Amino acid sequence: LLSCLCARAGARKVFAIEASAQCAALCRDVVRANGLADVVEVINARVEDAELPGDVLADVIVSEWMGFCLLYESMLDSVLIARDRWLRPGTGILLPSHARLHMAPFCDAHWRELRAEALRDICGVDLSALAGRLCAEEATEPVIQGIVPEQLLADPQCIMECDLAC
Repeated sequence: LLSCLCARAGARKVFAIEASAQCAALCRDVVRANGLADVVEVINARVEDAELPGDVLADVIVSEWMGFCLLYESMLDSVLIARDRWLRPGTGILLPSHARLHMAPFCDAHWRELRAEALRDICGVDLSALAGRLCAEEATEPVIQGIVPEQLLADPQCIMECDLAC
């Protein structure tokens, strides 16, 4: 998607680097379906292993590198490698180039109650005995869920800022 948007925005050449062979094939299909095959070249490789033709330097690198809590499961290392290898010194632009991580304590008691209630009847089987273990396991990994401002126990605070432009 990002590669197609860059091509539509006027990029003369776009290199879309995708590590997964299956995803790279799907990307090629999308590029062709949108009539952008003359601009977008999909490279099936990890950024660390990718080679661009000639001495190509990028005017812009666009990436969706952020993971949960900004860095969990992120592609930041790969983006920094791409920046250092291919971004035009002095004038190149990395997008996004800045990121902030904000945190705030919140209460999710209602959500946990809903989860426990749902375990009471799974196809007629009471799985509520698993609720304690499920709760403990979920507390060790990030969980994506929406919260409303009323669940916040304090104002969000910026705990980290990243400037990736340098």
